[in-house]
This record gives sequence, C-alpha cells and structure tokens, in this order.
Amino acid sequence: ELEARLETDDSIIDRFDFSRADYRILIALREDYLAHLEGVKSAMPSITQNRMRLARMNGQQALAAVMKPGGKLVSQEVAEAIVRFTAGGSELPNAEVEPSLLSLICRELNNARIAQSKSEISADLLAGSNETILNEFYERALADQPAAVRKVIEDHLLTESGYRENLAEERVLKAFNAAGAGQNNFADAATTLATLVNRRLLRIEERLDIRRVELTHDVLCGVVKASREQRLECEALEEAEKKLIAQKERERATRKALIRARQIAMGCAVLAIGAIISAVFGYQNMRRAQQAEAEALKVRLISETSRGEAEKLIVFLLDDLYVEVAPIGRAELLGGLAERAVNYYRQLPPEARNATAIHNGAKALTRYSYFLRAKQDTDGAEKVLAEAVASLNGLRDNGDQSEETLVSLMRARLEQRRPEVTANFAEGIQKGNEVLALLQPFTAQANPSKAVRVTEAGARAVRGFSFMRLGRLEEGVLDYQRSRDIAVGLGALEFNDLDMTQRAMSADVWLGEMLGNLGRHEESLARLNEAIRLADKLAELRPGHRGALFFKATAHSLLHQSSAYQLRRAEALRYSLRGIEIFEALRKLDPLRYGVNNLRHAQGRVAGELWALGRLDESAAAFDRLLGLQKSDPKPEPFVAENYAYQASRAAVLYAGMGNEEKSKSAQADAERFRTMRLLNADARGQALSRARAAATVATLGLMTGRAGETCTEAGNGLADIRKISALEDDRDANFQRAVLEGLLARCKLAQRDWISAEAAARAQLALLLKPGEKFPQAVFESAKARTTLATALARQGKVAEANAILQPAFAFFDTKAAKGSDDVTLKAHYAHALFASALANPTERVRRLEDAARAYDAMPSAMRRFKEFASIRNEITSEMAKP
Repeated sequence: ELEARLETDDSIIDRFDFSRADYRILIALREDYLAHLEGVKSAMPSITQNRMRLARMNGQQALAAVMKPGGKLVSQEVAEAIVRFTAGGSELPNAEVEPSLLSLICRELNNARIAQSKSEISADLLAGSNETILNEFYERALADQPAAVRKVIEDHLLTESGYRENLAEERVLKAFNAAGAGQNNFADAATTLATLVNRRLLRIEERLDIRRVELTHDVLCGVVKASREQRLECEALEEAEKKLIAQKERERATRKALIRARQIAMGCAVLAIGAIISAVFGYQNMRRAQQAEAEALKVRLISETSRGEAEKLIVFLLDDLYVEVAPIGRAELLGGLAERAVNYYRQLPPEARNATAIHNGAKALTRYSYFLRAKQDTDGAEKVLAEAVASLNGLRDNGDQSEETLVSLMRARLEQRRPEVTANFAEGIQKGNEVLALLQPFTAQANPSKAVRVTEAGARAVRGFSFMRLGRLEEGVLDYQRSRDIAVGLGALEFNDLDMTQRAMSADVWLGEMLGNLGRHEESLARLNEAIRLADKLAELRPGHRGALFFKATAHSLLHQSSAYQLRRAEALRYSLRGIEIFEALRKLDPLRYGVNNLRHAQGRVAGELWALGRLDESAAAFDRLLGLQKSDPKPEPFVAENYAYQASRAAVLYAGMGNEEKSKSAQADAERFRTMRLLNADARGQALSRARAAATVATLGLMTGRAGETCTEAGNGLADIRKISALEDDRDANFQRAVLEGLLARCKLAQRDWISAEAAARAQLALLLKPGEKFPQAVFESAKARTTLATALARQGKVAEANAILQPAFAFFDTKAAKGSDDVTLKAHYAHALFASALANPTERVRRLEDAARAYDAMPSAMRRFKEFASIRNEITSEMAKP
C-alpha cells in the first residue's frame, strides 16, 4: 500500500524517513554457528555489542521461565518443585538448570495435565525422575513406528560415544526406506520423518543449502544411548542364541555323518569279506570245474559268474564309495580294503587272470594309489599306477578297444606324475593332449557316456592347470571352462553328484585366478564368489568336507590377489587373514594331507600386505611365523620347495631392508636349501627359472646394501639362465622374471653412472612388461617403476624430451591409483622417485620438483622412510638438492 502511494504522490517521498526503523531482530543460534555470524559483523557491527550467551539457568531464572509462560497452569510451589526436579534435587539457590531439559519436562508435564483433564499442573505429575520423563517421551514418540526406525535413529543419529550426529535428509530417508518404513516407499519414509519431527524427537535445519536431520535436544542423547545399548544387548543375545542353535545343528549333522560313515564302513567290511570269500569260493569252484570240466561245465560257468560279480562289488566299494567317505576324512576306512583287493588280484593264478580280472585289478590299483597319496606316499602311488597302466595297455595291445578299458587307462594316466606335485607343467600339457586325443572318438559322439565325460573333464583340468602355471592363460581358461561345463551338465549345481560339484568349484577357483591375471576383474570376482557359494552349500550338506574348505580358503586367497593387484592392501589383508582362518581349520581336520604349504601361502600373503601397508614390524613377525612353518616341513614336494625358497627370499629382503643382517642371512640360507631340493627334480625350464629367481634375490640385496658391482654380476648371470628357456616369447613367467632382472641391471648401472647401459637394460625391461596383449596386473605397476628408471637414464644423458614423454604414463598410473584410494605405502616412494626423474628432465623446474619429491617421500611412515630400498631414493633426492 505504501509502495503504491509513493508511486502516485512524489511529495510523500520528501516526508518519509528512510533512516528510521521501528523494528528489532533477535537471532538465536548454537555456539558452533557463531563463526558464521562473526562473518557478517562488518555489515552488522551491532551484533558484537548486543550479544549474550545462553548458559545454564540458575534457580531463580529457571523459576521465572516456568512461572511467566505458565500463567495459571502452575502454582509457585509446583514451579519450585519442577525446578528442583529438573536440577536433580538441588535447592533453588544452588540449582543449575539445562534450559532445553526444563522446556521438555514442562511440555511433557503439560501433556500429562491435558491427558488427565486437569486445570493445572499438580505435584503428583512429577512422580518419577527426569530420566523417566525423557524415556517415556522417547518411547511414546516411537511407539507406532517399526523397530527398524528406532535402529536407524540410534545407529545413525548418535555417535558411538553418545553425542548427537546430523545427517543429510536424503540419507535419513534412504535409511528409513531400507528399514522398512512405509513399505519401502520414499514418500512414506518422508511421512515417517515428518511424524518424528512433529513429535519433536527429530528436527530438520538447513545448512549450506542442505537439509540435515538430528535429535531435537542434547538431553535426549543419554536416553537414546541407553536404548541403543539395551537393543544391542538383546541383539547380541539373540545372535548368540542363533549361533548356539546353528552350532548344535552342525554338531547333530556331523554326528549323523560320522554315524553314517561308520555304518557304511561296517557294511563295507561285511560286504568286502563276503566279496573276497565269494571270490575265493568262485576260484575254488573254478578249479574243481577244471578238474571235471566235462561233467561240471554248468558249475564252472556259475562259479565264474559269481567271481565276476564279487569283483564288481569290490570295485564298487573302492570306487563309488570312496567319493562318499574320502572328502569327510574317512578314506582310511576303505584303505585296508583297497590293499586287500590289490593283493587278491596280484595272487590270482595265470589261468584265472582273464580280461575282466585284469581290468578290475587295474582299477583297484588306481584307487589304491589315492590312499597312498593321501598318506604322502608319492613313490608308492606312482609304482601302483605304473602297474595299472601296464595292465591296461596290455589289454589294449591284445585287441581290447572298448570304451570302458580306455577310460580306466586314461584315469590312471591322469593320476601319474600330477603336474601340481611335480611342477612339470610341460608334461602336464602333453598328458592332457594325449588323453583328449584318445577320448576324441567317444567325446565326438552325440551322447557320450558319463564315464567319458568325467574323464574328459579331468584331462582338461590337468591341462588347464598346466597352461595356467606356464602363463598361457587364455588356453587355460578355455580348458577349465569346458571342464566346468561338463561338471554342471552332470548335476554339479544341483548337488546331485558331489564329486562333480567339487570339480565345478575347483574350476571356478582357477578360472578366478586366470581371469584376474588377464585383467578381467569382474569375471574373476564372479567366479570366486560362485566357488565360495558352492563350498558353503557343500559344507552344509557334508559337514567337514575337505574339498569345500580347501577351495573356499583358496578362493579367499585369490580375492586377496584381486585386491592386491588394485593396490587395495588393507582389503587384501582381510581376505588373507580369512584364508588363514579356514586353512587352520582344515589343517586341524586333516594335518597329513593339508599341511603347512597352504597355510604358508596365506601367511606369505599376510606378510606381503603388511609390508605394503608400511607395518614393517608386523610384516617381519609374519615372516618369522612363515619361516617357522616351512622348517616344520623338512622334505617338501619339488614345486612346494620352490615356493618355500621364494618366500624365504622375500623374508631375507625385508630383514635386510630393516637392517637385520643376521636374520637376512639365515633366511637366505633357508632359500638356498629349499632351492637345492627343487633343482634336483626340475626340468630345464624349472632349473633356469629357479636360478634366475635366486640371482634376483642376491642382486636385490646387493643393490640395497650399496654393492652395485655384485648386483650387476648376479643380474647378468640370471639373465643368461633365463635366456636358455625355449619358446621364451610364450612364457609369461619367464618373461616377467627376465623383466625383473633387466630392471635390477638397469638400477645397478645407474649406480655405476653407466647411463647408456642403464638405458638399454631399462628399455629391455619396459618392452617385456609392455608386450602386445600383456594384461598381467603386476606388470602394470612394474612398468611404471621401469619408466622412472628409463627416464632417469635418459635425463642423465640430456635426452629430456624423451624422458618426459616416458614419464607421462607413469604419472597417470600413480595419479589413478591415488584417486582410487590405494593404501599401498610403497606407491608414495615410487611416486617420489618419478618426481625425482622428472626434476632431472626439467631443469627450469628442477628445484620445485625435487621439493615435491621430498614431500612425497616424507609422507611415508617413518619405518618405511628408514627401509634401505627406499632410503636410497631419499638419498638421491637430497644429493640432487644439494647441487647448485
């Protein structure tokens, strides 16, 4: 109205006093927003002159706060009682009263007055305590809400120590939705929030254009915390009861399984005795029939039939029943029967050794080898397998081209000199090719028999494992995928055939490893999680199933590998610790078969992740435990011995880097001892790789302790060994080991100031790491470090433009990993080294980049800064900074 008058009558403008303001503004705010208010004091100087802090009230102030707004609702006597009540019983002169608590108690008392239709607040309404009133207020506010809403409030809007927390309104609504408020409907979640705000349990305020939710009063924190603690107690009790029930169920299932195994064993023993008695009876009858063949031809035929049926029963007991009892640790129940069956067939006279007896005897020998291998009698297992193969080859040479005989022969061949034990992976590929070629006429049929399909799956698994260990990952993936498809087709996923379930689980684990090494992380994670799912279900059906535990632990180990490749070290550490937990349980169940090797693998991963996280003392302690485990296995298999040597070498490097020369030398001696065991049984490739790894360790130790000449010599010797391997272009492991040695050679040449030789070695290293199609994740990190070495050599020769170009992908790698939240401490050291190389390649920015390098290095934990390998980087930076 005034604006309209001013528009129509200019004379009013002269009479209007624009400087006069008949109004006042009261600003009330929490102390944590005081800084924002101070920001506007230049425009509103009076805010610094007219300001009062609202602290706790004294008794008289609190009494006035009750009486003046209360009016006729409260008498002087009751008001004084309310103040004393709120102050915890203190008399008015000494009382200190929290205003918000007084406000809440007065409101609750008034609500009680209204509910009882009273005209004023009487003294009897004060029965109880302020905690009681607050508890009743809290419980009443949540009385008609789902229990999960209470959980959201107590877990998200209160810190662990019991202080108010505020959250964005959007997050609270999502939490209410997830808790089931309003049947997972966003609008209903908003209604729930509005209801709690209207009830004054929660409040919403806008901060920096974001609506945030919190508890209305700090005085509610104690009530909410007490409610949370009570709820968590109840939940813990319920969870404990559930676990107890589940444990009892597992115990019952285990007892049932053991009872069933004993029943089966007893039945087996009875059947076996009967079978052997029947066989002997059949043989005796056959002898009588031979003496009176003309008169008792019918009896002889019956006797032979009886003996044949008895032998089939023996084979059934040794074959099908083994699949049932072996995975739960009861294989020894059939071991004695297997040995007696083998002796029976060996003692048959020549006239009784027909084709059926020879075939059944060979199958008994193959199954007997399983028991010998389970007892760690590898030599004994190989002897009986050789006997089985010779018998079956004899049948084939005499014209038996049947599918049944071929399948038995191929299964015995697959058990001979298994590549995962001998580490002769070239032989594993050759064996797989041989078996698959002989099976081809049968696998090419429209509907191959189950025996043929199972044998094909086994052959592909043997060949696939060998491809994997030789670095021919794409071929390994194809074989294991085919092996898995066969198992799935035979009921693996429906758990109709638990042997096939275990085969599918095994395929998933090794597919997970290979796909991860190929950089196909999503597919790798899918396969590993499927392996864990199958393992959990199989363990549920067969409590204590060894295969389920083994592959579950291995899957966790490979999940570690996936996280480690992405430099997420803490996550990788959690997976490794879980793997150790499962392997420990497996070792307790079956210490003979699942000894220190699997546990040692997991322990080595834990030590490595602690190292990468900068927790060197913990890493050294983990290596101590690992070396102790290895010493408890004095005669490991050849392939295991190589792994033992590798882990001991890593421990030697860590100890040396921490300055403990005595422990480093002891670990190096262990490494040499185990490597000597490996060399006795290795093929030419295995020997060359083993010697190259030993040379790399010695070279690393030499470089770390300032012995550049020794490093160059050892790296050169290792490279000479590795170049002897045939088909080097297709051997990923050999190429990676060669890249490691070329990198060590480049670094020692830099230390000797031989820039040209250093450049040549660094170029060779980078070329190996960046081979076309190479997706090995570990090579990506190594290539970033190789670029730093190469750029340093180029910059020292004045080739600064090329040095800068070489460094760009390295910086992109470091920046990407930092952005993705890598917690790998060594990343900082190598980033600092790259900055050092960049300073050499950019003379005009040399000082600034050296300072950046020093800051990046100094950001590492003190233990890592003292570590000799990285301390040399800081020394280089310091030395360069000292130059004019």
